[in-house]
Amino acid sequence: MYEVTDPATFSDLMLLLGMSQRSVAVKAGVSQAFISQLLRGSRTARPVTAWRIAHALGVRVDELFVHVKTGQAPVEQQRDRLSKKSDTLSGCSRK
Repeated sequence: MYEVTDPATFSDLMLLLGMSQRSVAVKAGVSQAFISQLLRGSRTARPVTAWRIAHALGVRVDELFVHVKTGQAPVEQQRDRLSKKSDTLSGCSRK
C-alpha cells in the first residue's frame, strides 16, 4: 500500500495543472472522497490506484507516493525485490 509522500506537493501540482480533487478523481477512476482522504493521510492506495492517480497528474508514481511499511518509493522497492531475486539465483549452480 502507498501513501502520499507530501500532501502539499500533491495539492500544488493539482493547482498548477488547474485540476480539482474531483477532476483528478474522475481521470483516475476513483472518488473525490478517496483523493481527499489520501491528502489527509487517512487512506492508502493500492499500487495500481497510485499509478492511475499519478498518471492522471502526468507524473511518475514515485514523485507522489511512498510504500507505507518500507518508506521506499515504488521504483526503489521494485529494485530491492529484483536484487534479492538476483542474489538468490546467483547462488544456484548450473549443471
